[in-house]
Amino acid sequence: LHPANAETVNYIIQRAEVYSTLGVVAALLCFVAWPRQRKWGWYLIPAVAADLSKAPALIFPFILLVYVWLFEEGPLRQRLRATLPAFLATAAGAILTARMTPPTFQGGATSDSLYRLTQPWVVLHYFKTFFLPTGLSADTDWTYLDPFSAQAIAGYLFVIALLAVAFYTARRRETAPIAYGLFWFFLALLPTSLMPLAEVTNDHRMFFPFVGLALAVFWTLRLATQARIRSVLPRPVLLRAALVVVLAAEAAGTHARNQVWHTEESLWQDVAAKSPRNARGLMNYGITFANRGDHLTALSYLERARDYSFLEVSNPAAKAGGF
Repeated sequence: LHPANAETVNYIIQRAEVYSTLGVVAALLCFVAWPRQRKWGWYLIPAVAADLSKAPALIFPFILLVYVWLFEEGPLRQRLRATLPAFLATAAGAILTARMTPPTFQGGATSDSLYRLTQPWVVLHYFKTFFLPTGLSADTDWTYLDPFSAQAIAGYLFVIALLAVAFYTARRRETAPIAYGLFWFFLALLPTSLMPLAEVTNDHRMFFPFVGLALAVFWTLRLATQARIRSVLPRPVLLRAALVVVLAAEAAGTHARNQVWHTEESLWQDVAAKSPRNARGLMNYGITFANRGDHLTALSYLERARDYSFLEVSNPAAKAGGF
């Protein structure tokens, strides 16, 4: 129901994001649900399929490691040993991926360091989007931040604070699912945060980390309805009613995003409105006018696309500033 997921599902070449996420979830489910079958390694089959779908799935062994740390019982060495097959299989998948990647491949970032220093602010944006999914765009015009800007510092502080919450909630078994969801959120974002890519942010990247964030948020809500703290919160029935309203609003938002993705014109119109400095979005929207014979309007968008494209080439950091 989440509108942000519409950005992944509708973006046809991002079907790999859906497949890889499904593979990671399925592998974890098999590991947890059938512990006696672990020695045969059946749970690794969906994990390997996920690795072959999209590289971010290679983070699976670390997601598994956190699960074992938080929820499995027994000596620490024995628990860690249970994750060894996943690390070996993933290492093989990583080697295969590296061999199949052409040596000419470039992520597209013009500055590796600025890209990575901007990611904490992007993580904050993704977190905000889970609760308030406004401003979704198929092709954003975000660029690098000044590492000492207010937005960058806000991103650093947010990541530190949320990690502190994760480690704090990991101390008690009752709140361990919150910790696991938050660690999942961070781990799933780690590959695209460390690998410098052409786009600083992409809304379709939220699909995988939102699995963990959903767990953390809804487990928190579950605890909020427990009898021991009802005295300081509305009745559980009111909380559930509020949740129904929120989910209905999410569904309406998803429907609206599906309508945006319905045609090329509606898609690029939305991009041009929300990402007005995106040369690619302006160009594609201009082409939709040219295709229907409105050459004057097309020319205005194409000229703006040319100007912003020239700006990006001549000075990639000139438009830095986040939103």
